[in-house]
Amino acid sequence: MVGLDARSLDLQFRRYRRQFVRPLQTAHGPWRDRQGLIVQLQTSAVDDDQARAYGEIAPIPWFGTETLEEAIAFLTQLQSEPAILTLADLSAIVEAAPSHYSATRFGLGMAISQLQGNFPPETTEPAPQQICALLPAGSAALEAWPKLWDQGHRTFKWKIAMADLAQEFSELEALRRSLPPQAQLRLDANGGLSIEAVKQCLRRCDALASQGLPIEFLEQPLPPAQFDDLLKLSQTYRTPLALDESVTGLAQLVDCHRRGWRGIFVVKGAIAGNPLAVLDFCQRHRLDVVFSSVFETAVGRWGVMAMAAALADSGQSGLDQSGLDQSRLGQSRLDRAGPGSRALGFGVQHWLRPDGLDSHPNHQAHDQAHDQANNPTSNSHPQQAEEALWQQLWNG
Repeated sequence: MVGLDARSLDLQFRRYRRQFVRPLQTAHGPWRDRQGLIVQLQTSAVDDDQARAYGEIAPIPWFGTETLEEAIAFLTQLQSEPAILTLADLSAIVEAAPSHYSATRFGLGMAISQLQGNFPPETTEPAPQQICALLPAGSAALEAWPKLWDQGHRTFKWKIAMADLAQEFSELEALRRSLPPQAQLRLDANGGLSIEAVKQCLRRCDALASQGLPIEFLEQPLPPAQFDDLLKLSQTYRTPLALDESVTGLAQLVDCHRRGWRGIFVVKGAIAGNPLAVLDFCQRHRLDVVFSSVFETAVGRWGVMAMAAALADSGQSGLDQSGLDQSRLGQSRLDRAGPGSRALGFGVQHWLRPDGLDSHPNHQAHDQAHDQANNPTSNSHPQQAEEALWQQLWNG
């Protein structure tokens, strides 16, 4: 029988565009829609045995990734290769891709890992209390958090560095005091503050902490180029700092750790690079990691959730980069993490208009298979769900 790595591959991709309910205000300006690609890998059939897997490529160029056009050109080139593409070939090509093609590395790496059996067919969706919900900027957060609290969220994220500093400090204090004392609040500046502004912010945060109203952490207050200042500030104040834009991909993650960062790393898994390599580094060095969303579809979300589950599975000291122990990863559950674990940065789905892209095609197929098993007269077929989502992207 032909080994899996030697089988020929069919690579297809579809483009998507998701609309935000309202533009997301960031330090980089308003973000109106989310665009990306869903990749499908399918092996050639041998003795009626054929495998299919999905990945997502969702670049954010202002975070240092490739552009969407560059990702499309990369995939188009793969499709035009005259030689037969195998799984082994594709793995080598992805490994050799430019380091800033981190979204492409993730999307293809995720699909390859599924075909190799390194990710389980499903992962457990965490409960709302394990998900950090993103609040709207400014005073609108005061009206938004109660509904999210009622849904079960206990950790919230609020964007700063988008208005007058004194106004934001006033709104911050009002927001923190309005939240229940047991709530966690994260601040995200997207690298938009000056050093003096960061010091003022940290003094305010430390003052709140002294009153029993701590800020969980201040995320990326300075641009990545000011790493030395970030490192010094992290050692000066009580309120923790976290890196985000500084660690866009695995190369940056490795570099910041090498240069002495031992604080929190906010890792946007879907643009961090090959998922197995990222997991290997995080586990070997026991990093304090918060996996975060980049407004991906369910395909990318599933992949990052699987990464988070693996990292939350305490007692494991590292991962072999050649492949995860699937029995271990398949048993990992995000709700097994201890009381000190941090909420995942995935409470963002309420920011996107409903579009049918929040259900993974493999999960749809699984659900339809379950329905059909319990209702033999049903005319539905598992593959229909996959093809329906795929056709939706094709027509879009």
